Amino acid sequence: MASDRSDSSGTLAEPPRNLALRNFGSVWFIIPQGTGILALCFWQSHYQFHGLNSIALVAWALTIVQLLLVFATYLVRLVRFPRYVATQLATNNSEVACIASFPVVLTSIVQMLGLVLGHQDGWSTASYVLWWIVFGLSVVIVVIIPQTFATTHPPGIDKLLPNSQLPIVAALTAAAAGGALCESTSTSLAQQLPVIAVSYLLVGVGVPLAIFMDAIFLARLFNQTKEGQQKENRLQKQMLAYQTMICAGPWGQSSVALLTLGKVVLTGGLGQSAASVVGNELAARSVAYISIFVGFLFWGHATFWWIFTLLSIAHSVAGRAAGSRRIQFQMPMWSLVFPWGVYTNGAIQLGKLLDSTVFHVWSAILTILMTIIWLSFTAMTIKGCLDGSILGLEHGWRSSPPSNNESDEEHAMSHGRRRWRKEH
Repeated sequence: MASDRSDSSGTLAEPPRNLALRNFGSVWFIIPQGTGILALCFWQSHYQFHGLNSIALVAWALTIVQLLLVFATYLVRLVRFPRYVATQLATNNSEVACIASFPVVLTSIVQMLGLVLGHQDGWSTASYVLWWIVFGLSVVIVVIIPQTFATTHPPGIDKLLPNSQLPIVAALTAAAAGGALCESTSTSLAQQLPVIAVSYLLVGVGVPLAIFMDAIFLARLFNQTKEGQQKENRLQKQMLAYQTMICAGPWGQSSVALLTLGKVVLTGGLGQSAASVVGNELAARSVAYISIFVGFLFWGHATFWWIFTLLSIAHSVAGRAAGSRRIQFQMPMWSLVFPWGVYTNGAIQLGKLLDSTVFHVWSAILTILMTIIWLSFTAMTIKGCLDGSILGLEHGWRSSPPSNNESDEEHAMSHGRRRWRKEH
């Protein structure tokens, strides 16, 4: 297509609307992903004030609207610039990895459907069917994307980003949703058994992969030299720091999955089922308590990554890079919200299981902080869309080229931002 061609002056010669559409990558799926987990935390929070459930429903509806808008825009981008999108998918690992956010958002929407309307038979059946659909998508994602990394465009240890764990998050989110639906919907025990079994299998797929990916990412961080850190772009440092929170995602979500599955196995009558192995009260209780205990341990490891990320962000903002310390908003900063949310949800589930005031209070604090972050990022995203900066329009939505009196420093910063976007 003609729109896939650019002249020697680069993509900046394109009309702003074309350039903005071209730069609309799969990273935008992270926005509804963050909104969806916010709705789940609002709905399940221990401290419910009048109207919080209504706010959760609004956030749920907003998640659906955001997903439809992002999906439609990405589809238009695919139709408008097919060769460019194909090139991005073949050469840009971040573009591929962030596609995993699509089934994560769908799973969050289905989970909210079960929590809100699962007590009604019709909606319970709908939730059950939809869960199997998102389960299938999650399995495809968790297998195909790592295979793509390994065969099509291996990133190398020194270029591995935390967003490579998003496919793992997709699988574990489906597992957590499976446990939640069994707990909150009116599905029969015969329907719950395969969901519980498959959810445990998803945990078995995701957790070992998360261990390996964490080890590789830490090896990358530990293998850095002082000289290499000093040469690294300040923007790269900041975005990597925010993306590090993704490493908490698999552990927070696996914690939620095991906690909810353990509770379902313990209280759902699984021990009285006709299954030859699990249809035993002692076996069911053993599985339940082990799940809850391991879920608690996994939440502890998520706590490590939560603290590690906050320290990394503080270091990147206040640290040793030359130049201004002002934080420049970029889309990867949205990576902070969803893992924060699943870590919060883990605290909510622990508070319910242990009837612990400590976890009730801590989850409430985390929810408040996450809401502030979400509101801030939403405001900055809207501002970035209005002035075009977040869509790669360095000079706004005007079609005219940059003026000749642009300072060398401004030109260098613009070039650096464009180069970073191409690489990430």
